[in-house]
Amino acid sequence: MFVFDILGFQERTRRAERAENAMSYLLPLSERMGAIIARINERAGWTDPPAWHWRLFSDNVLVWHVIHSDDGDFEFAGILAQASWAQLELGAAGYFIRGAVTIRQLYWDEHVVSGEPLFEAVELEKAARFPRLLVSSALLEQAALDVESYTSPTEAPFVRDLWRSSDGNTFVSFLNTLANEDELLESDKRRLHENFRVRLARQSAAARGEARLKLQWLQSYHDQWVLQNLPEVERESLLLGGPESETFTPFIMPVKGHFEDAPSAADWNES
Repeated sequence: MFVFDILGFQERTRRAERAENAMSYLLPLSERMGAIIARINERAGWTDPPAWHWRLFSDNVLVWHVIHSDDGDFEFAGILAQASWAQLELGAAGYFIRGAVTIRQLYWDEHVVSGEPLFEAVELEKAARFPRLLVSSALLEQAALDVESYTSPTEAPFVRDLWRSSDGNTFVSFLNTLANEDELLESDKRRLHENFRVRLARQSAAARGEARLKLQWLQSYHDQWVLQNLPEVERESLLLGGPESETFTPFIMPVKGHFEDAPSAADWNES
């Protein structure tokens, strides 16, 4: 499951209300949230009973997937894909999110959702600080087991889709949607990326204090992703060029003493 809220939502909503233009701020958000929920509902219709579920309140969103496979890898990959797409879709509209991805037994009915993964997600969301989706320890252990099955760890999907920041937290590399998402046309990917870049640059330049630090962190992530994934001829025009406030490495978590020779950042850059 993944849970997220929107960075600065309350402050920006109140500011828009004081200026009597709240709808101009909330309408694009409503449209993007509608697109996200429509996509989840479509996937929910693929199985009977539905494997995908969601709940929504204000700027808080909860999405979960029932695990049917033996190891959960298929469902985990699906959750990462949808969480990444949601983060890019909202970011391209100027709404930057933070939250968490967790696993374990969840209890729900038509009205109530509860359980350890939800409690854990709320705590991780508070710890996220920056616009990122942190990954729970249980999911990191499962991802590490999957990585362990590869001869070269750098070939494992989770090494690409999960990044670790300098504070030791592992988060979802949502810009991988631009490389991994088969349902999006290349023109749509370019549009989403450009909108994301422009809105992030504008909001970062206008922000102050803690809000600016959070957006600068996101700029650092964006620029490193560009350097890692796009052809050299495209990089210069796409880099935001903000202060280098963060460094990142690929996700590798040792399991039972394995991966003592995990790839360094330099190895990752060249792979």
